Amino acid sequence: MSDLRSFTPVEPNTAGKALIAVQTVVTRIKELIVGSVAKGVNKDEITRQLNKLISDFCKTIDNEALREQNRKALVTAAKKWYYTTTTTFEIVNRNMLSMSGNIYRIGANDSTSHITELRPRQDRGINLGTPLIADYKRSVRLAMKALAADPPLVVTRRDGKTYTMPIRNRAEIAVRYDANVKDLQKFASSGVDLVWTSQHPNCSPRCKDYQGKLWSISGKSGKINGITYRPLSEAIQGKLKDGNGIITGYNCRHRLIEYTANSHPPQELSEAEIKKEYAIDKKQRAYENNIRHMKTNERLLRATGDIEGAKALRKRWRRATKLYQAYSFENGRPFHPDRCVIDEVEIRDKNYTAEENLQNSENDVKMDIQDFVPAATVTEAEEQAKAFSANVNYAGVKNVDALNTVNKTLKRLTTEYPIDKLDLITVKKLGRSHANASANAKGLNIDLNYLNKNPDRVDWKSRITKYPEMIEQAQKAIESGEYPKSYVNKLKDFIKQMREEMKYTRHTVSSDSENRIVATIAHEYGHILADQYFGQINHSRLCPNYANTFKSREMVEMAYARAKTSGDIKKISMYANDNSHEFFAECFAAHINGEQLPD
Repeated sequence: MSDLRSFTPVEPNTAGKALIAVQTVVTRIKELIVGSVAKGVNKDEITRQLNKLISDFCKTIDNEALREQNRKALVTAAKKWYYTTTTTFEIVNRNMLSMSGNIYRIGANDSTSHITELRPRQDRGINLGTPLIADYKRSVRLAMKALAADPPLVVTRRDGKTYTMPIRNRAEIAVRYDANVKDLQKFASSGVDLVWTSQHPNCSPRCKDYQGKLWSISGKSGKINGITYRPLSEAIQGKLKDGNGIITGYNCRHRLIEYTANSHPPQELSEAEIKKEYAIDKKQRAYENNIRHMKTNERLLRATGDIEGAKALRKRWRRATKLYQAYSFENGRPFHPDRCVIDEVEIRDKNYTAEENLQNSENDVKMDIQDFVPAATVTEAEEQAKAFSANVNYAGVKNVDALNTVNKTLKRLTTEYPIDKLDLITVKKLGRSHANASANAKGLNIDLNYLNKNPDRVDWKSRITKYPEMIEQAQKAIESGEYPKSYVNKLKDFIKQMREEMKYTRHTVSSDSENRIVATIAHEYGHILADQYFGQINHSRLCPNYANTFKSREMVEMAYARAKTSGDIKKISMYANDNSHEFFAECFAAHINGEQLPD
């Protein structure tokens, strides 16, 4: 029985074949869409080829329910990617023509209706060396990068709620679940029934309620030596009953330990050790994700004909693979190249992944800021943030995860909405009541306590449901005549404030967000954009083009006034009602949060 004392779940690479199959079909769908749209292939032909790709993949899945989940996820994603790709090419082509018209006068022969001459427009003061094709390539590359990182989502509904999960994660969970169930059946046949689940302080929320408890492999419930045990299947299935629970869940590191008389829940590692190990895990997964995204991006750029960009990406992902391998070995972890595969051709064709003789220079070991890897220390996070600001001060921050969230959010925003590099990003005690951050064209300030505490989402709905009773109590106090006038006036203001708050769906976008730090940075980035692009805050002092951006400011003011008149502003936030500056920033934060703004 000694070999059954401790059961470690199957390794992540057990699901390798399934993951590669999923990744292959996703890559080929994206590549087919991009290549076909770029070449002008008929939509019906694209649809036919997409249906075949999806159908062939689904035939490899035996489980009927899982097969249907995957089919729906891929069909939905393919429709979205097709729309995104066609829209992207329409916009960049239209912009290309528009810019060409601004730089050149087009001479046309009316009798033949074709362009006969291009004459530079000297009157516009435009640099005739403006690289239009570079702007075109940059726009396409940004779109392809976003597409490369966009995963298909498996959608399920339980208890009237909708849940989504990346199709890749769902595939791994399904395979690991089946493999572990088979192993558990072997243990049961060997006479092992009661088992402990290991525990550690910082486990995933999905495992928290199942760790350190006693379970029955055979599905029994009862007590032994005063300790309650329940069916292990409950823990494995998880809260959503989808197999993403403890032991079999995505990237789960818990294990089972056989119960013996008078044994207790095991505590195997200290909290410090667990934090260290978890940080290593996260960085490995980040390397893998970034490598897959870069590989996919390379394929998409090749499909658009951008060979130069594709070659640059190949060098980057090969360099990143070396860094990932070195990092794994340095930390005594297995290196999983299969987790970086995006197409089964990489397995069949060894030349596909043949290494190049890259220069062993500093640039070869420096990750591009757009390939985000979480920092392990505050100092490392400061260095990463210097991609966005000339000066960075993260002193005093204890929550490195919060800084990683800040940096990752800034990386995304600066990629999608370019700005001039800031002068300073600093974290300090802001001192002003309720101020979590502030920003303008030159800098970003974040409150130290806000980052260290990383506050939870505010339940605005529950809060305002208490207001009617509170208003009634305050009104009775006012009418009682027992309180001085100064206190009565405070109560009246209190009632007025509560009645005003009840009109809105939330106080701020960030307070209502699952990740408040992301939404806070997005809000402040809205201020940075508005101040840099049209001088909304500091006018001409920090916006050189202020005199020419009147229409932009007017559009914001008109939208703000219209939202207040129509009542739509109440759907955005109470803070958006303060002024047009906060209105713009709150709308931008809601947009980044994936919300559909009112018309």
